[in-house]
Amino acid sequence: MISKEELRVWLEDESYRPLIDDSPRHGMQVFIKVPKDEEFIYLYRQYCYDKEDVVRRREDFENAGIYSKIEGKIYFAHGYFEDIDPEIEVKTYTNQMKENITKGVCAKVEAWVNNDVANLDVARLLGSDSKDLEYYRNYGVINDGRRFFLEGRTPEEITYQCGYSFDEWKRDTELLSYLRNPSAFIEKEAQEYFAKHQERILLALNKNEVLKAELQGIENLKDTSLRRLRVVMTAARSTDAKTLSVTAHKEGQTLTFKMEANELRRDPSTYYSDWAMPAKDRREFVRTFGERNHLYPEDIVDISYCGKSIYSAEPYEEPVETEEISQTM
Repeated sequence: MISKEELRVWLEDESYRPLIDDSPRHGMQVFIKVPKDEEFIYLYRQYCYDKEDVVRRREDFENAGIYSKIEGKIYFAHGYFEDIDPEIEVKTYTNQMKENITKGVCAKVEAWVNNDVANLDVARLLGSDSKDLEYYRNYGVINDGRRFFLEGRTPEEITYQCGYSFDEWKRDTELLSYLRNPSAFIEKEAQEYFAKHQERILLALNKNEVLKAELQGIENLKDTSLRRLRVVMTAARSTDAKTLSVTAHKEGQTLTFKMEANELRRDPSTYYSDWAMPAKDRREFVRTFGERNHLYPEDIVDISYCGKSIYSAEPYEEPVETEEISQTM
């Protein structure tokens, strides 16, 4: 195996001679280098079968990394050089770089927006964006409000979340630009995204306001099926039990039965699956409440495990809806 010094000399010298390394882990391999510009050198590798025939024209070369002259480090080396010099390889690979770029850009854009439409260059939504907001106000916000409420999130926690995601470097020049100066690359990406997506950001901020109002409205109602569902889910998640004892009260009838805990830990959307009960209890449920009746979150008045109650509630009464009658003069 070649020495650390031999590797460094080969990387820095101006010749195009190949470098042969007999690695215990990778076997005999030959490296060649191709200067990309004054700062970076592309490295390639070919498996070597014969020292007398180290470079074969019918064999492909594979990428072995990018050497930065300024840093003295090799990016994307895949471990080919770490046996020679454990310090020479940069261990941050493509996926981590993409994640770093995405996080860095989003952090900058979110700071510039600061949840305030006044920080944008546009003030009105037009065309499809306006229709998108109207659809969200009438339909989409209902599901989001439900989900946020069940997750225990408050209106104050609803903030602008940048939608930027770094996919791939379109050209090598972009990759080298990032390697040369990650901060400058992220700043440039953030500025371009912020300038290009003003309408999208404005739409997101408007949707957030609609969602905040929806969530606040849900919070203002003190005893609802949805509020009871959240407490049931929290109680079921407080134990590692596989099966829980449930007491249901419906139409003046009360029944206690077993139920899979996982069914109670999720949002059933409407009612719980009858198949989460043992067959015997399922038949008893039908006899007690009727064949077409189901278990809803508000029907549950007690949940217990090993004789200890983890959830208790009074029989549910539907909220009385009041209508406000307005007259147009």
